[in-house]
Amino acid sequence: MNHLYENIAYLRGLAEGMEIEDSKNGKMVMAIIEVLDEMATAINSLNDDIDELDDVVDEIDRDLIELEDDFYEIDDFDGFYDLECPECGELIYIDDPLLLDPAFGDNEVICPVCEATIDLTEYGYYDDDYCDCECECDETAAAESVLPDNPSHQ
Repeated sequence: MNHLYENIAYLRGLAEGMEIEDSKNGKMVMAIIEVLDEMATAINSLNDDIDELDDVVDEIDRDLIELEDDFYEIDDFDGFYDLECPECGELIYIDDPLLLDPAFGDNEVICPVCEATIDLTEYGYYDDDYCDCECECDETAAAESVLPDNPSHQ
């Protein structure tokens, strides 16, 4: 906003330097400069109001997200787990069925970058002795502390 004030000050200086303040045209130029100065002040005030409204809207948005999370019991689980490859450091996204169903593999994934074999049991993603359904089944389910409840076990 300072550029508007600077430009208005420049115009005011030009008008005063031309010494036309007493002529009819000079009075009109000075009146236009005064109107421009008032407009710059009004624009500056509007920008301040917009900044305040942005802050309020952001706060309302954060509150709404919290309310939605509480009301709908939304969790941030998107069906993927991330794992950093110990060999190359690449971030690997592991699909939920790969972890919950032993038919998808033998507790290992292959890094798509360096092709290193990563044993999921070393990272706590698999627990062969855990099943939270209390159905005494043989299926391997992931640990409750790492994975959400297995929907196939009720």
